Amino acid sequence: MKLKRIIGAVTAVVAISAATVLYTTHSVKSSDHQDTYNLANAVGHNPSADITDVYVFPSPTNSNNVVFAMDTWPLIPAGTGTTKFFDPTLIWQFKIAHGATNYQEDQVIQVGVSGVDAAQKFTLYGPSAPNEAGTTNSLVKPTGTFGYNTAATVGSGSSAIQVFAGP
Repeated sequence: MKLKRIIGAVTAVVAISAATVLYTTHSVKSSDHQDTYNLANAVGHNPSADITDVYVFPSPTNSNNVVFAMDTWPLIPAGTGTTKFFDPTLIWQFKIAHGATNYQEDQVIQVGVSGVDAAQKFTLYGPSAPNEAGTTNSLVKPTGTFGYNTAATVGSGSSAIQVFAGP
């Protein structure tokens, strides 16, 4: 009889705790994969245009630098990453606002690509002031080129940028 009472009390405490957690916690924001209009599950969809994650953090080797990372091609099955290439009709860019109170970008870094296979070449544009701010975009002056799946340094001196595009 005593054992049944203890089990019942423990079960009630667990149920009340679970209900409290479920009803008092806030929803969590998460990454967005394959549900962008015209990108997901549609004929002619373009998964390389689906930006899944963007990261910006201080460089682990030089605190004066910042690392920008962008993921595309969501939900790649294991072992198929080396067959996923970038669409040469697209441009990827980071728009940067240095302490602007109006949140308007004052610097842009852009990447374009040519080719459709493992011989793809990437062109880095910027970093520089954008030609226009907001949702209208055009390429700024090119800085240099680099290859698919190859780490490289583009530019020179204090404005050199380490780049990589690939799986």
